[in-house]
Amino acid sequence: MVSVAISSSGNLHSGGGGGDPSPSAPVNVAPPSIDIGDGLVGTTATSTPAVWDDPGYTITQQWCTNGFIISGATATTFTLTGGIAGQTLTMRETATNAGGSTDANSNGDTTEALSAPTLSGATIIEARGWIGDEMESGFSYGSFGNPPTTDPVVYEWKEGTDPYVVGNDTHVIAALSTDYYLRVSLTNGQGTGSATSAPYSSAGNVGATNLTAPTAVAQGGFSLAVTSDGTWSGNPAPTLASYQWQYEDIVNGWTDISAANGSSHSGMAMVNYRCVVSYFNAGGSASQNSNEVVAVA
Repeated sequence: MVSVAISSSGNLHSGGGGGDPSPSAPVNVAPPSIDIGDGLVGTTATSTPAVWDDPGYTITQQWCTNGFIISGATATTFTLTGGIAGQTLTMRETATNAGGSTDANSNGDTTEALSAPTLSGATIIEARGWIGDEMESGFSYGSFGNPPTTDPVVYEWKEGTDPYVVGNDTHVIAALSTDYYLRVSLTNGQGTGSATSAPYSSAGNVGATNLTAPTAVAQGGFSLAVTSDGTWSGNPAPTLASYQWQYEDIVNGWTDISAANGSSHSGMAMVNYRCVVSYFNAGGSASQNSNEVVAVA
């Protein structure tokens, strides 16, 4: 006589007359699934468990790459390593009961291949290009490579025909009419990615120009002084050329005072004075009058 029994899971179990029914092996209802994120070295791959016809089975996991078992990888998560870069990762879940074991394989996800970082679009940002102006760097990240690098970007600057020199993300212009270049690079264990800018040409000579007028004051005791030369611009930055004190003559107008070429001067009462301040650079010179001032006792 053959008896048939139905388990709580719905599986049929058969046996001889009077004997205990034999359990059947687990039945997979839905396979497990995995998610490897960006697939880069160091990323933690996660798994979603399979669904079985009976939740009471003993379950084990085994991660595989290209169909081969990864030794020791039996947790529900797995950290991607360089050794499996570019390979297809799967997770095999096994359910076991007294009737046997059944495997269920997940979807396969291919990890990213090992690669060096990439950079692009290196450019030098600067509007005027005068000596002393600060050039800024610009570039775009392509990728941080695989494994992703944590190293900082290296900035190198080149002036004319000089070799590249390591610096930072800004660089001060030091020469007239000179081509400057920027090279940025990023490195991981697979190599270095870099990008080089087009040349940026600094400006040539720009003659001295006065922006705000000099200031002269009466200091008492008939002493006069220039307390501010005013402000000046030019490329390269202009420097002081001279002071020239003048008095106002009712017949000849403003007249130079002989040997009055310092920033101070001793005047006479009831006379109008001013100082002509001159600056120069390689591009040319310019002069600017101070305000008028009267000497006082």
